[in-house]
Amino acid sequence: MKIERLQLVNFRNFEKTQIVFHPETTIFVGNNGQGKTNLLESIYFLATSRSFRLKHDGELIKHGAEMTRVTGVFEHNRVHKTITSIVHDQGKTILLNKQPVSSIKSMVGEVPVVLFSPLDMFFFDDSPRTRRRFLDIEGSKCDQVYVEALYQYNKILKERNLYLKQDNIDFSYLDTLDSQLVEVAVLIINFRERLIQFLNQKTKTLYEKLAKENQDIEIQYQAMIDLEQSNRKEAVLESIKNTRERDLLYKVTNTGVHRDDLIVYFNEKPVENVASQGQKRLLIIAIKLALLEFIEKTTNKTPILLLDDVFSEIDEGKKRNFITVLPKNIQTIITTTSLDEISTLQSNAMTVYTIKDGSALKGV
Repeated sequence: MKIERLQLVNFRNFEKTQIVFHPETTIFVGNNGQGKTNLLESIYFLATSRSFRLKHDGELIKHGAEMTRVTGVFEHNRVHKTITSIVHDQGKTILLNKQPVSSIKSMVGEVPVVLFSPLDMFFFDDSPRTRRRFLDIEGSKCDQVYVEALYQYNKILKERNLYLKQDNIDFSYLDTLDSQLVEVAVLIINFRERLIQFLNQKTKTLYEKLAKENQDIEIQYQAMIDLEQSNRKEAVLESIKNTRERDLLYKVTNTGVHRDDLIVYFNEKPVENVASQGQKRLLIIAIKLALLEFIEKTTNKTPILLLDDVFSEIDEGKKRNFITVLPKNIQTIITTTSLDEISTLQSNAMTVYTIKDGSALKGV
């Protein structure tokens, strides 16, 4: 998958901007606060229908404007598609090849991207919600069954939590909701397990190639059930039933895949307790590169790699290591405050844009 062109109208600090991308590497260079990350955000927004920095789409609209429009032209196997996302007071409209899409859900995975941003440095130290969000967002790029299972699970969970707040509980109805939860929870568990097993297999080798140091790295799926149990539907149902009294007391569902976690161990200890910031940075890069491979294997699409300020705290040797592990067929889009930071990466197969005050000028 490649992005060929990007057009922004009233997006963040860009009034009207068009970018033409190099099929291999495009670099956005400029001082902090000029809009480099906004450009990556616009690509991510087209690909996932969400921002990686904001909860509310309306904040993407340039100050003083009534709407924003982001359009991208993408190519995969010589087939082109145009995606347009328009955010306005009434909400959001998405067009695929100029035709409105029936649902945002249907667009998930249409354009796979993998992003590294400074926000990823909180991955290990944040609450389990951050890591579940990672599983949900990244997994959704790979499998529409997973997307639908998440949608149904959250819908049933919301209904169950509302019902638990009622004064008079019909336990047969609660049993029905529990059975519905079980069906989709097992689908979610199975996919998460497959994704985490793949990351676990690949991340150690990638980290060693990046850091040139040998560490015992293990990624574990902390699921709501014992994954060794043969009948997962029974195990999930039993787990839900075992916490029913607590659910009734606190009027909320206390167990389920919405409480799962992903734990990363460094030499048998949680990463957040023993790894340095530099090690964490290289480890999350290794995880993202493993994720890139997983997406490509499961979708037959090569993701676009978005790197936001990834090289500012990495020495030259590790930058060279990064180049050696980066897949050769991937399109990479990079932000940096100085081309000197990425001198190791520079080649003839790249395009550079200078970003200043919400404008993008080709060249340095």
